[in-house]
Amino acid sequence: MADTIFQTFYPPLKAVDNGDGTYSVAVVMKGIPALSGLTAGDMLVADSAISAVWTPHYYELDGHMKSSIQVPCQVGQYYFEYTGFLGALAFTANRLYAAPLTIGRTMTFDRIGIRVRVLEAGKKGRVGIYADDGAYGPGALVLDAGELSVAGVGAVSVVIDQQLEKGLYWVAIVSDSAVAQITMWREGSHIYDTTGDDPIMGCYAAHAFGALPDPFPAETQYKYGVAVGLRLASLD
Repeated sequence: MADTIFQTFYPPLKAVDNGDGTYSVAVVMKGIPALSGLTAGDMLVADSAISAVWTPHYYELDGHMKSSIQVPCQVGQYYFEYTGFLGALAFTANRLYAAPLTIGRTMTFDRIGIRVRVLEAGKKGRVGIYADDGAYGPGALVLDAGELSVAGVGAVSVVIDQQLEKGLYWVAIVSDSAVAQITMWREGSHIYDTTGDDPIMGCYAAHAFGALPDPFPAETQYKYGVAVGLRLASLD
């Protein structure tokens, strides 16, 4: 078989025919430190030090894709950084949660929302977007979208008009509820803590329910990611 171009990723991966029934694939990722100790046929499993370098470059993949997992962008669809299994996250009141979201090209979003799994009457959440701080964490506030109710089960959202340029961002939510639960994602992360046991899917910080702080307070890394979604309005 001749050399083959795989279109799964952008730019395409080229598999070179070695002439002996095997094929070689070369991948170049910006910013990765030099690696050693690999031989033909080895599979590279990145450790946390390497992952921390290349994670912020996820958005440099295909500009028509949502993220590193290569989900095509479709107007009217909600996006969040799903890289693992879905579950339910029980709020800790007055805790500001954040999860990463990679943007592959300039886009405009018209809603930001969550899915409530367990309600609490009279309680609310407040949602927004942060820029990345350059060290895989939320930094400057991009948008405080305001409040939404967690007093009913199902999808709830806030109308926005927010354009985001290509880059890494963090979606965030804080609530005054200690009972309500929302959809979250867990496991399957490419980043792990220093023990190598727990994936880093997001982070949180103490913050009294109300207007979102700017910048994001000093955070604690977290093995769960809040599924705060952005609805795509246009590819700009």
